Amino acid sequence: MLKKTIIGFMLALFAGPLSAHAELPGQPCQKEQIGTTKMADDKQNIIACLVTGNVAPENVQEWKSMTAGSRTRYSLTCDDWKKIGWGSKDECIKDGRWHLVYVNNNSGGSAYGNISNLVDYANSGADVKSNTSGSVGGSHLCSSIAWKDGVLACMDTISADASDLFVTSAGPNDGTVFAGSALRRTDGMRMNTNIVPNNSGNMQMTGSLNNNRKAMEWYVRF
Repeated sequence: MLKKTIIGFMLALFAGPLSAHAELPGQPCQKEQIGTTKMADDKQNIIACLVTGNVAPENVQEWKSMTAGSRTRYSLTCDDWKKIGWGSKDECIKDGRWHLVYVNNNSGGSAYGNISNLVDYANSGADVKSNTSGSVGGSHLCSSIAWKDGVLACMDTISADASDLFVTSAGPNDGTVFAGSALRRTDGMRMNTNIVPNNSGNMQMTGSLNNNRKAMEWYVRF
């Protein structure tokens, strides 16, 4: 039986396209179709008729079709989910990797995607992060999010620069940041809160609101 299966598989790989095959994997093929192939309607997958086993108690051979396609191909946006083999865009988005779902322009409007999809994914438990468009690095992983008046706000985790834990030659008021956090919004607004040394050497919290809106990319990961 194994030998017949291997022979059928090899024939299927090298045989030319023929018509009248089952169109989906798992559907029965005709016995005379063993070793034949055709392209699926999406022009991506090969459908082949192979020996898969004996059906008891009649002990006759059963033919099945199969597709030679992978459902693990990665897409940044998943807009091409059908072409790369996923059953839906949601399946592609929820494959455990980062996907771009929304981009705001520097006027606060939408440059790509629908903000409601970003909010739905966030509310469904996805991790969310943002990048300033065109920048190298600068990812902000959202530790918490808020949604109000059509705007999603992303609060990143407070972080510290290890070099600022030591006294610098510039003195206590060199302006280096000891710790800080940022709030980024899908309307392009950014707010920063930093802890910096003041003239007396004590740590002082400062905050700023950047009115210069930035285009930002928003990603989700399940």
